Amino acid sequence: MSATDRARVALAARGVGVSASVLAAVGWLVFVFRNPYAPPAEGVSLLIGGTMTVACIVAVGAALRGAHIGMYLLFLVSFLPEGLSTLLSPGVFQVIGWCNLVYLASAVCIHASLPRHRSA
Repeated sequence: MSATDRARVALAARGVGVSASVLAAVGWLVFVFRNPYAPPAEGVSLLIGGTMTVACIVAVGAALRGAHIGMYLLFLVSFLPEGLSTLLSPGVFQVIGWCNLVYLASAVCIHASLPRHRSA
């Protein structure tokens, strides 16, 4: 793969990562403030939803920078505690879990687009 192709893949992956993070953040904001299945969140649900929203906003920054290691860490932070449960639950909030998986795929694409260092 040429350097130009790698740059294109990385740029596309950054765009996909930003889009997935923004959509997940919007999903969490809807979950917290406009949940169609429950009254607005309060207490622990508000804390969890707010924390996940902040994680998604930080993930936007990591995707913009193309920081694949940060993206991997943010995926773990956002997917393992809550993203997996939203993915497995019925309803509209499954989109949050799917966005987390798309975000992981964009991190993998950014990582794969990095030049390889050859040892002598």
